[in-house]
Amino acid sequence: MEVPPAAECVSGEADSSRTITIRVDDEVGGFGSIGSQVPSGLTPGTVRVVVETDEENADPITVTLQSEDGAQQIAGVEPGATCGVDLELAGGDYVVTSDVTDGDAEFTVVEE
Repeated sequence: MEVPPAAECVSGEADSSRTITIRVDDEVGGFGSIGSQVPSGLTPGTVRVVVETDEENADPITVTLQSEDGAQQIAGVEPGATCGVDLELAGGDYVVTSDVTDGDAEFTVVEE
């Protein structure tokens, strides 16, 4: 399945109850980890997904959010950068992966 790229990074404040934060550290300067912080009771709709990368990462990274409905990518996040993207997320289970780690993170968007 072809994964459509996400929109450009957005700025400005976002509602913390509608914001998912994904942190990625590659194996170059760290341990190769990916983690997420997701508000409880997150419901479908527009969600700000914020990708934070470790400043010691070797290269820009790509994060993929995969669900049974398909996949969305946030690509080209530079080392030490933070990139927020507003995505439409449907209800269901999501798996988050990156191109620089072997692990994944999971979260659920609760059906209304």
